[in-house]
Amino acid sequence: MPSYIDTNEDGDTEERVAEMGKAPKWIKVKGKRAERDFAKEQGGRGMADPWPLASDAMGCHPDQVDDFKKRLQQAGAPTDFDEHSRPVLRNRGHRNKVMKALGMCDLDAGYGDYNGK
Repeated sequence: MPSYIDTNEDGDTEERVAEMGKAPKWIKVKGKRAERDFAKEQGGRGMADPWPLASDAMGCHPDQVDDFKKRLQQAGAPTDFDEHSRPVLRNRGHRNKVMKALGMCDLDAGYGDYNGK
């Protein structure tokens, strides 16, 4: 049986299992109406808006976080880092600035993405 994820207006979620085609249109999660969250069912963040995004590839050693922050600030791309020393990228433009500042490129870059050139 498939699992379904419902989210209420506060962002509280509940995962449940139901027979295909027999899941209710909505349920209550923490006392508030919650409807099916298709984006979370399809991989967590959904396809439309993956931001903010923490990048493993652009991460650094914990001892280097302050140096990376300073370097990115000087390059005009102020960036926060998460608890795993990964830069938290706010949007596509911010990602492009960070990649350029760190001398990285995206070999699968799409239109408008920084590819090192």
